[in-house]
Amino acid sequence: MEIVVLVGFFALLIGIIVLSVRFVKKQNNKKIELFKDWALRLNLQHEHKKQLLAKLNTLSGELDGVPVVIYEHIVGSGKNQVLYTTINFAPNPFDFDFRIGKEGFFSKVGKAFGGKDIEFGDEEFDKKFLLKSKEESRFRSLMDFRMQGELRTIEKQLKGNILSTNAGFTYSLVGGFSKQAKLEEFEKVMSFMRTLIKNLR
Repeated sequence: MEIVVLVGFFALLIGIIVLSVRFVKKQNNKKIELFKDWALRLNLQHEHKKQLLAKLNTLSGELDGVPVVIYEHIVGSGKNQVLYTTINFAPNPFDFDFRIGKEGFFSKVGKAFGGKDIEFGDEEFDKKFLLKSKEESRFRSLMDFRMQGELRTIEKQLKGNILSTNAGFTYSLVGGFSKQAKLEEFEKVMSFMRTLIKNLR
């Protein structure tokens, strides 16, 4: 009787593993197709590489004359692995550092203890967004009234920080794209970044 139970347990375990592998394979293929279509639409090159069970996609080329890479990468190891999708315009078209994000609990606490960010005198806007730069006057000039309006339109889609650093002009999102809707959210943030680059010119 014990042997029958043991055999049944291992059969169930193998079945779960097979189904899990098939599911991951299906999700990977679906994601690859999304990236292929996206590459065609943006006129970028597409490639993918395998990392364990995951297939990580990369798009590269130029957008508006600026070199860009959109890529998936895994951070951490073991159970702490996290998939990120990142867009990086490099070399950075901006020659100063800044950060654009949304106000969160910790940033509000920081303000209460004297932490400062750049505010534009619009109470509703300043409550929603966290803007930082050591080059305040240059950043204010870049984030003019029109760009503030553009930023408002991506409030719901902005899930991380847009950063201008020595490494490039970047934005990262936790997770990949298994659905078109999530890709479109990412693309709206990307569109804002492209508009910001054009505003520099």
